[in-house]
Amino acid sequence: MNEGEQFKAVPVPDRVDPVAQLPVHRLDFRFHGQGGEYFRIWIVNLALSIITLSIYSAWAKVRMLRYFYGNTELAQSRFDFHGRPTAILIGRLVMLTFVVAYVSLSKFAPLGALCLMLLLGLVSPWLIWRSMKFRLGNTSYRNIRFGFNGTLKDAYKYLLLTPLLTIVSLGLAFPFVQQRMARYLINHVRYGDAQLATKVSVSEFYIVYLAMLGVLMGCGMVFGIVVALGGAAVFASMHGAKLDHAMFPMLIAAGGFAYLLMLAGYFLVARVGMTMLQQLIWNKADLTGHRFESRIQVWAATKFHLGNIGLLIITLGLAWAWVKVRSARFRLENLSLHASGGLTGISAVAVAPGGAVGEEMADMFNFDFAL
Repeated sequence: MNEGEQFKAVPVPDRVDPVAQLPVHRLDFRFHGQGGEYFRIWIVNLALSIITLSIYSAWAKVRMLRYFYGNTELAQSRFDFHGRPTAILIGRLVMLTFVVAYVSLSKFAPLGALCLMLLLGLVSPWLIWRSMKFRLGNTSYRNIRFGFNGTLKDAYKYLLLTPLLTIVSLGLAFPFVQQRMARYLINHVRYGDAQLATKVSVSEFYIVYLAMLGVLMGCGMVFGIVVALGGAAVFASMHGAKLDHAMFPMLIAAGGFAYLLMLAGYFLVARVGMTMLQQLIWNKADLTGHRFESRIQVWAATKFHLGNIGLLIITLGLAWAWVKVRSARFRLENLSLHASGGLTGISAVAVAPGGAVGEEMADMFNFDFAL
């Protein structure tokens, strides 16, 4: 089946583009992965990585990416990942060398370890820039590659210099910094000769972060009240007040439970906040005239992430594969592309993938580009 035939699977346009006068089709993303299916891949990857002292982890990562990309469908076509495990293995060996050097210097030459960390900070924009080129340059849809055309100069501007504002402003500029970083990383993604761009504003980032801060402060207050009540009871017993000795274990248990709830609350708020930021980014994004739509609501995101946390706690982490699959399905099946005139007008362009060292650095520090 060729591209034209695939696109005819949605024959009736939802509306007409008022500017270009082209039919606009709503194309929904679909994810076909299953938790049990991915669990078998994940557990084999984990076992082989342990047996081979992490050497197999490069192949494991490629298997994981190909599974998730290969199960992502848009307009009856699926995505693919073409990265080579050997390239990723080289990147991991480079990062392992850095970690070993840092640990060794920390024990025998702390000043040298500090210099090594400063060096990593200086090269981190270059590593992230290479990471974006590698991941996107090895991703395709309908045999057309993605790419990243951001410049290294802008990488240093938005990924090194701009974040310094967070320190200067005592944290007040953090949402501004995050918005600038997100726009740099997203606005230089391309699919063939089509360019991805988002117009999400700084004020929208501040609204989300202020809401997160308010909820986090509420969690902290609840924990503080529980600790204060427990401390008051202990103080009273130390000064002659009669207190049942059985209350002490109960107070300790209550304090520990409140602390765990606070940590879970912080994690939940962070995940929901990141989900809503991604929603903002996608709802303000377009791919050279093709508009995206994300339909995730705050309450739906809260229930979803709360369910993930519950699964991980109940299974002591063994449900990680199901959580990954659930997360991919939740994110993708709430995302649509409103294609103006179809996707067949997009042409392939030459792509030069970057190196995998940056990709491993991004994994090491858990970068999330909201893509």
